Amino acid sequence: MTKHQKYSLELKLEAVRCVQAGETPTEVARSLGIKNKTQVKTWAKWAENGEVSRLDSSSGRPHPKVAQSEVDKLKLELQEKDLEIALLKKFQTLEKRWCQKHL
Repeated sequence: MTKHQKYSLELKLEAVRCVQAGETPTEVARSLGIKNKTQVKTWAKWAENGEVSRLDSSSGRPHPKVAQSEVDKLKLELQEKDLEIALLKKFQTLEKRWCQKHL
């Protein structure tokens, strides 16, 4: 079972409409199958404050594994670039020595 429930935009808007029509958040949560009445209150507050766009966005922090995998990927890319730079510097040094000996 998932820890967090995701609700569709349509369901959120329906919950807001019901609260605006005079139903209590508890009644709305129960009738629409929303686990927490506080969530309904939050959606209604956002709508009241003109922040309806927040209903369609995901909130909270990004999933730690996703964020960490991106960091790991970038670290690996940086290590590869550092190695590439070191190899190019070494090649440049060897090329200079070869040119001095053979030309």
